[in-house]
Amino acid sequence: MNKIKNIEFLRIFLILGMILMHFCSAKAGLGTIYPEIEQFAYLKKCFYYGNNCADGFFIISGFLLLLTFKPALTIKHFIIKKYIRLSPVIIFSSIFAFFLAHFKIVNFNFIHEILAVLLLNNFPICWSETANNILWFTSVLFGVSLIYWLIIKYCPPKISQILIFIIFIFGYWLLLHLKHGSFGKPLANYYNLFNIGFLRGIGGIGLGVFIGYLYKDNIEIIRNKLNSQISKLIITLAEAYSLGYLIYWMLFYHPKTNCKYFVLNFAVILTLFIINKGLISQFFNKDIWVFLGKYQYSIYVMHVLAYKAYLHLFLSKHYVFLSNYPIIALVSCIFVSVTACIVVYYFIEKPSAAFLQNKILKNM
Repeated sequence: MNKIKNIEFLRIFLILGMILMHFCSAKAGLGTIYPEIEQFAYLKKCFYYGNNCADGFFIISGFLLLLTFKPALTIKHFIIKKYIRLSPVIIFSSIFAFFLAHFKIVNFNFIHEILAVLLLNNFPICWSETANNILWFTSVLFGVSLIYWLIIKYCPPKISQILIFIIFIFGYWLLLHLKHGSFGKPLANYYNLFNIGFLRGIGGIGLGVFIGYLYKDNIEIIRNKLNSQISKLIITLAEAYSLGYLIYWMLFYHPKTNCKYFVLNFAVILTLFIINKGLISQFFNKDIWVFLGKYQYSIYVMHVLAYKAYLHLFLSKHYVFLSNYPIIALVSCIFVSVTACIVVYYFIEKPSAAFLQNKILKNM
């Protein structure tokens, strides 16, 4: 399937928000480690809600799950295909974490890392806290995608739509009930039964699948009815508001707000970009986002470890530079970490995927 170019733009925006959150607001972020530096303290507040990037990724993943669904695919083929896609970079992440553990940069536990490599560390509850804590997302993505894929494959379309709607609504309702509007602390388990990250995946991927059903059933009708200049103007204004709200939510300081508003807004902007009738969605419908989007998985998996390595082995030894030029220091963190992740894409993710697909999928 050809990439939807403006959806790739949303992915790039989400990964940027996630990087800024981890580098400024998270436990190992500059704003947490160096609260006495005014700029870092301010940026910590600004980018706090970058954790909702994961919810945006879940929604996009659910949409693409439905859009790329192939009825002839077997369960075995689906699992192997997903594992080949996700695991090589995770394996490298664990090896790199083992190296960093010797410098006491991260805590390393073999059992926890094996669970992460097997994509079982956060499904259906959090079983382990890995050296690279963001791997909760890959485990949830794999497990929840499998659940929804089975529903799509084995239930009649009308029943699967109703069932998926009920499940994702229940997932978000329970999440909001347990967290009182916050989606933070994805590793937390409530009553040894409900994991916050898993509920976010149930809600987000389910919502994305539901949007996918609406897209497949109604997109031609919608596009044929939205050809007037008035329609284009209204859609453009809706895109401007929705994108502005997304930027405000992810990149600017605001009081704590119920995360359901982020989910609703992201569902709206995703739908508007899919329709692609407004000036903004058309403006971002460019090949450059597809080119940059190919790096986003390696960036997601590796950026925190790359940042921690750079911070502890170099940046933390130059406090005067940090305090005098905090913005330049942050930019250097982003540049060094993203560059390292791009190297991982070319030397680990891309060749591993090609090798495994040729050796395994080609013979299935």
